[in-house]
Amino acid sequence: MKNKHILFLFALFPFITAAQEIAPKRFSLIAEGALGINTNPTLENINTSQPQQTGRGKGQGQNQNALLSQSDLETQFSTKAHYKAVKTDTFTLHTNYEFWGEFFAKNSEESLMTHNISLPMNSYTENYHFELVPMSIYQTQNNTPYLSNTGVEGRATSRFESFDLTLFSSFFQVNALDNNYSYMNGEIIALGAEITIPLEHSEFSLSGTSLQSNNKDEIGNIASYTGFSLIPYYSYSSEEWNHSLSFGYEQKDYKKEINNNVERKDKLIFARYKPSYFISKDFALFIDLKYTSNDSNIETNKYDQFLSLVGFTWIAF
Repeated sequence: MKNKHILFLFALFPFITAAQEIAPKRFSLIAEGALGINTNPTLENINTSQPQQTGRGKGQGQNQNALLSQSDLETQFSTKAHYKAVKTDTFTLHTNYEFWGEFFAKNSEESLMTHNISLPMNSYTENYHFELVPMSIYQTQNNTPYLSNTGVEGRATSRFESFDLTLFSSFFQVNALDNNYSYMNGEIIALGAEITIPLEHSEFSLSGTSLQSNNKDEIGNIASYTGFSLIPYYSYSSEEWNHSLSFGYEQKDYKKEINNNVERKDKLIFARYKPSYFISKDFALFIDLKYTSNDSNIETNKYDQFLSLVGFTWIAF
């Protein structure tokens, strides 16, 4: 399975960001679960894009021809433990542990589980915010060790009168834990910028990212690509409701494989809408609707996917 190492980084970031915003306690634990229908249950199709903090992770991603069966029942579960180790007026140091799991009903042998340990460090001034996040990610596929990723992400935000401008970058070293995926070994680099406009009870952002994957395996460049993404995002919040809406475009140009004269080019679009209703300040119910369409010059890499989920978010403490 290709590009699965970045699945967790994008799929979870809106949840991670929300956790930091709504749970400013010294220690917090948040859980989220969902159940729904996936019309194209391909593990590689679900929620991949540029690394975690890139454009707030509102992207989706790559199909890699590991189709399971027809439409399937899908379960997702995630949890985050957050500890604020150091807090001053100008600096914070956090320790985070995050888990994300994806499971299917008809294809019970298919699952992906991700563990992430990170150490976010933040520095604040009157008009600037700097963040550095070292992290280590461990993934299992069908209960078998799959990938290990180590990297760092950085963000620098400048606050203007009516908007914030953020520059971000990330670097990840990818190591396959299964020889079947040795072609994944290498690095992933992302550079980008984001403009955020805070409005009354709402927020709009637009992020653009340059992507690069450098495969180091001797069998060829089958996991290497260059690309970019553009993602607008809008959210609205009231006392009881939160609505988020995002669209996106992502293009990837893959380097040629050995003995293959075809250079793969993918163009992906997606849309996502997620309304949440807060029954209390610690518990919310949500509907999560996602549509993804990937067009490719290689027929077998084309796909359409619709994912509809119903779930909950629980702030334990």
